[in-house]
Amino acid sequence: MPKIIELKRKTSFILYPKPPYSFDATIHKPSHFPSSDNEWAKGEYWITMLWHDKALGLKLENKGTNTKPKIKVTIYSEKPLDDGFVRGLIPEIKHRFNTESDVSEFIKLFKKDKVLGPLIRKWGAMKPVAANSLYETLVIYIVLQNATVRRTHQMLENLFNRFGKKVKFDGKTLSTFWEPQVVEKTKEDELRKLKLGYRAKFLKRISEQFANNEIDEY
Repeated sequence: MPKIIELKRKTSFILYPKPPYSFDATIHKPSHFPSSDNEWAKGEYWITMLWHDKALGLKLENKGTNTKPKIKVTIYSEKPLDDGFVRGLIPEIKHRFNTESDVSEFIKLFKKDKVLGPLIRKWGAMKPVAANSLYETLVIYIVLQNATVRRTHQMLENLFNRFGKKVKFDGKTLSTFWEPQVVEKTKEDELRKLKLGYRAKFLKRISEQFANNEIDEY
């Protein structure tokens, strides 16, 4: 089991997403995949993040409404973060939680449509999000291949315990992902011992591509 790292330093700021923006519908969709790097409760969301070689904890709190959205973001870290680091992180958080997309014109055009109207009234303030990095998202997609949720969860937790870290912040203990270089240096046979099966070769391959800078996420 990885050593638990205490993230006691924190800094906060406010985001104002473009309305409409439903915090809970955006953050925790019905298709949500359970994993130990994040936790949701109504109006609150905790997730870990690797950014410039630092393991961070993020807490998002809903402080607004769908029509006047407001999110308080608190970043937890092991050591104090300088202002430049935080300024560089804010655009990434905006991107991951899709605070800048404007769907108002779409809603205006189709809110009375017979087919789309009822869906817009129910889900129009929900935005698509990618709360993880591209590499982390691809890891999740790989373990989701041809497996039940229970089996997928087991594989991902095996990877967290082997390669990730455990961080504690705001009363939560969550897992972190790992840098691609860690898996890139691991033999495929070792990955198979984590019950990945044929997925081991795909995880190894994408880790090599990211580690060798063959893929630019942006």
